Amino acid sequence: MAETGMAGPVLLRVGQMFDGDCAVAPLADAGIVVGGRRILDRGPFDGMRDRWRDLPVVDHGDATAIPGLVDCHVHLTMPGDSTLFEDAAARSAADRFAQAQRNALTHLCAGVTSMRDVGSHRDLPRWRDGLDQGMPRMVLCCAPLTAPRGHMYLWGGECSDLASIEEAMRRNVEAGSDAVKIAATGGSTRGTVPQKSAFTQEQLDAIVRAGHRYGQRVTAHAMSIRSLDMCMAAGIDGVEHVSFLEEDGAPSYSQATGEALARSGTVVCATISTRSRSIELIEKGELVDPAFEARKARARSDLENARRLHELGARIVVGTDAGFGSIAFGEIHREMTGLHAAGFGIADLVHAGTFDAARYLDLDKVGRLAPGWAADIAILGGRLSEDISCFTRVKAVYKAGVAVDMRATS
Repeated sequence: MAETGMAGPVLLRVGQMFDGDCAVAPLADAGIVVGGRRILDRGPFDGMRDRWRDLPVVDHGDATAIPGLVDCHVHLTMPGDSTLFEDAAARSAADRFAQAQRNALTHLCAGVTSMRDVGSHRDLPRWRDGLDQGMPRMVLCCAPLTAPRGHMYLWGGECSDLASIEEAMRRNVEAGSDAVKIAATGGSTRGTVPQKSAFTQEQLDAIVRAGHRYGQRVTAHAMSIRSLDMCMAAGIDGVEHVSFLEEDGAPSYSQATGEALARSGTVVCATISTRSRSIELIEKGELVDPAFEARKARARSDLENARRLHELGARIVVGTDAGFGSIAFGEIHREMTGLHAAGFGIADLVHAGTFDAARYLDLDKVGRLAPGWAADIAILGGRLSEDISCFTRVKAVYKAGVAVDMRATS
């Protein structure tokens, strides 16, 4: 259990509150009334205290309240400790579920109350459906649809023609998937090439049509400029990563593709912080990479591409890729800090990581600190409007109105 429990409605006091909707101005010295898993009221603390005078007050001092964060790109069964995909995918179901439990709790204690798993075995919904209410909300894609021996193929989503696409989609849906993930290019899986397209246009069209027929949103791991263009032509809902690789694998950018992403409303899960932790580990001598300079160049290119897309008005949501490579759970602050460096203002950043991300994942009444909405709340130490590092200081988390036991991962 990750909850400590809360008896009856309570009035929370914070030094600053962000609603989650960037159209709503931040509020200083705010009060939030929580009861029955929902937010009952919010506003200036003095007014809340007068209106709800019989409620106990939990005073968080000068801290900032934001809606619980929504991470749109995680891999729950992966350890995020530099273990190779091939090795992690071969583990037993019991080991994978135990890893998912640890990862979900670690992310929860970092303020993440909802997440989308974009790659796993088809048995993950069985684990998810047995969890208690104290765990984060989870949207699951199950096995990514990929080419034979393509990126992430060991999760069971290999497709070679239209018939196998339909079969893979059907198996995911029957297993309990909520959304669709495509590996539209290669990636870090051995034997795959990141800039090489995995499917024809006809096959991508078929996957997107099938996903929409099942009422599921479709997103794609798409590392190259060409794959981004193909995915948009297929009518995809979202794309993962902003690498914009050329045909020779060089990191780049296409103004035409960027403008098309913004114009189409295709949701971009940028994952620009994926290399930050590995770069730190290499610099400390804890990880070896003969292509270290190329890794740093890719990190700089991703940051610049996110900045360009943001300036164009593209719809960008928060995603970390936690679990893959050396990307650890519980470190969503890296992505928030990265997007801030890419030009996001604080209110826009909170919007991208809460309200807008929740809308994209079709989470009902999640992502705002407003009456009638789910009482998913992250309390950050300090004034977020003045200090982006507040994301590294999570003092308290409430999931559906219940205080999370912050010792859950210790």
